[in-house]
Amino acid sequence: MSTASTTAALRVDMHGVTVDYVGPAWERSLSSLLALFEPASREDARALRVRIYGQSEPVREPYPSDGARWEPRFFFGVIQGFVRDDGLAYALSDARARAVIDLVDRSITVDAQCDERGALSVSTHGLLHASLCLSLRERGLFELHAAAVRDGDSARLVVGHAGAGKTSCALMMLAAGAQYLGDDRVLLRQRAGGDGAKVELCAYPRTFHVPLATASAVEGVLSVAERAEGIGGKLAVDPRRAFPEGFCRAFAGPTTVLLPRVEPRADSATRLVSAAEAMGALIESSALALVDGIRHRDENLALLAALANGGRAYAVALGRDALDRPIETARRILDETRPVR
Repeated sequence: MSTASTTAALRVDMHGVTVDYVGPAWERSLSSLLALFEPASREDARALRVRIYGQSEPVREPYPSDGARWEPRFFFGVIQGFVRDDGLAYALSDARARAVIDLVDRSITVDAQCDERGALSVSTHGLLHASLCLSLRERGLFELHAAAVRDGDSARLVVGHAGAGKTSCALMMLAAGAQYLGDDRVLLRQRAGGDGAKVELCAYPRTFHVPLATASAVEGVLSVAERAEGIGGKLAVDPRRAFPEGFCRAFAGPTTVLLPRVEPRADSATRLVSAAEAMGALIESSALALVDGIRHRDENLALLAALANGGRAYAVALGRDALDRPIETARRILDETRPVR
């Protein structure tokens, strides 16, 4: 499938990293994320170059036939990750697409199968984002599988496994007046500031994937929701439409870690937990923090430790009131988990 006549190009400043993107016009997962960032003002020799090529057949070879040795080291769901023997390149494969991340060349090259409408599989969307996050590690930006919101002069980092209630918790807080940095991913980087904040939260504003019950409970969300193909029956919500004034690009300041869990109870409740429990949840939600062969593990772990030790953490039991009275419930949770000065 030729894409030469239907290409789109972007050059943006993503948290200080120039990303130079060229891909098929129908690729909307990565390009729509990058489009939220400001255009880069000039060319940058150190830019991260992203090139995506579409084709009609699946890409079966998981890594290039370049004579190098590629070793399987990690998984992102159904996506297999490989590390080249010199440690300076990664390859990702989902049996439909392949991404090669060259850390020396500062490039991501993706060959992806698409259907006649240009649609990619759900796993290939994940492959694109995983490739970008692997590359951003080289620039001091580390991915965390979490939601993040800013409430005035403090933030809440909502951490947990799939189905724990991260998106529901974040969406309630947005309805109560908070701003969002992301609902599925957030980027972390070290901050050398004099105000005591050691970690900066950087936005990764993908489309929200929201349970139907939550979308129905929060006013205005269901009206802008669309069907999300293959995302466990959830709805796709563009937060720019649902909360047009609610985007926060970055935050460095007091941050509380929340560990939500949906429970069969009437009223939601918060409970203070230890830094050790918070650290365990942060590591579990940072897929690459402990993988052998992944670069910058020490920096990644240091950021997680700074988050766990730098503020309080709370377990949040989400009850029926989260759906019956989402704004009132969110305001109470925000008040109960406000960082101690």
